[in-house]
Amino acid sequence: MKLDRAFKWMALQMHKRVYADDVLALNEASAVREPVAADAASPSLLCIALPEGAAEIKRMERGRSEIFEGVRSGFARCYDALADEPGERGRGEEVAREVFPDEIMDYDPKEYAGWRDYCKRAKGGFDPMDTYRGYREEDDED
Repeated sequence: MKLDRAFKWMALQMHKRVYADDVLALNEASAVREPVAADAASPSLLCIALPEGAAEIKRMERGRSEIFEGVRSGFARCYDALADEPGERGRGEEVAREVFPDEIMDYDPKEYAGWRDYCKRAKGGFDPMDTYRGYREEDDED
């Protein structure tokens, strides 16, 4: 039974071992300063952390708004770190508010399948991705 395996995995604290292994791998990758060849045997790793002083989500947090703000902050930080165009760097917060607008918190997740479903059904067919200037329709084809 799959649930028995999951219970045993958690009871043996294996998830913490995987986390510790991942942290060690990221720390090791952060120490490497030379570029990694595109044909390297192992993947390139990049550590991205929230800025100093940024609020972190508590370990057992279940509040929807707190988790939402954490997702938005993480997106903003990743956007700033990975933006191709130098002029886009530093706009993470602004873009995060475009992609994750405050209105997301207005819908009941028990009533709708997600933000896009809410917009399509409750807002007359509106697709929230249309407002984000970085969105391309071909991204949806997968």
